[in-house]
Amino acid sequence: MALRLATIPAIRNTVQLKLRQQPIGLVKIHSSTARLNSTITEKAEKKPDRGSGSQLWNQERIVSLSLVPLISSQLVFGASPFLDAFLSGAIAIHIFHGFRACITDYFNPEKRPYLNLLAGSTVFIGNIGVAVACYQFNTKDIGLTEFLCRLWAQ
Repeated sequence: MALRLATIPAIRNTVQLKLRQQPIGLVKIHSSTARLNSTITEKAEKKPDRGSGSQLWNQERIVSLSLVPLISSQLVFGASPFLDAFLSGAIAIHIFHGFRACITDYFNPEKRPYLNLLAGSTVFIGNIGVAVACYQFNTKDIGLTEFLCRLWAQ
């Protein structure tokens, strides 16, 4: 039955067309943000940089994966200012990359440049607030690692 269907020209052309399509794995997930004041001629002359999006994606993966040993090492070694500093930095970078990726995806810089700029500025200012709050919590209070130990002990 399958051999008879493959000999029909319409089905054979459809099968050949599906074989020529690009695989789904080559889709670019995060595009690099365009400058706000670029003109149409600059956009036409500018070649797309395929490496910048993949480098950012790799940085996001590294930061996300580094959170696992940072959090688990505080269970093994206990609370320490060294781990507090690295954990605070990794959390701030992880939050920034995550929200920035959402802004790039949902507020396209080419379609809504001012909204993208406003949302990106808000995330940047909020990330500075997170970093300052982590620093204050680590220096004037019990610290992130001690907080996580107490949280998991309950």
